[in-house]
Amino acid sequence: MDDQLDFHYTGCLDQLQAFKCVKYLLKFAMTLGYATIAMTKLLSLHEDHPIHPPLPADTDIDWDALAYPFDYHNVFYSESPNEIMERIEPENAWSHHVYYLINCQQQIALLMELYESFFCAIGFCSLRDVFKQVHLNTVMQKAPVIFQGSEAMYFTAVYDFMLQEHHYMLA
Repeated sequence: MDDQLDFHYTGCLDQLQAFKCVKYLLKFAMTLGYATIAMTKLLSLHEDHPIHPPLPADTDIDWDALAYPFDYHNVFYSESPNEIMERIEPENAWSHHVYYLINCQQQIALLMELYESFFCAIGFCSLRDVFKQVHLNTVMQKAPVIFQGSEAMYFTAVYDFMLQEHHYMLA
């Protein structure tokens, strides 16, 4: 409790949440950082490499086998296989990497869950709860095709949150 009394903060969170943010960010930083790096590397690894075997055009995709060991709906929360294939247009660089798209989608979902755990640890129910207290940027000029619109907005908002808190923590 004495730590809380000596804590000075002028940021956008209330004092208790700010105290928890500083305390738990140290515990989550490595995990969040490495998961973010892994996602970025995975996306860049598969985006521009035509050496990966293309998916034959007449082959039906076994979506459950692709998502293994996860259930399909745990990887792709709200999209049907047809919606995914429509999003991955034939002239798109990702169309030849459908099998690798699954790895990327799993990594994106994992990273979002890690950030949600962090926000729960500092006293919010989710990032959506943070929006009630803090104005966060969700505007992106161009989102990578691998991201659903909500995922792109999510990571933009998380980035803005971390920038704001980083600014206040250094002040």
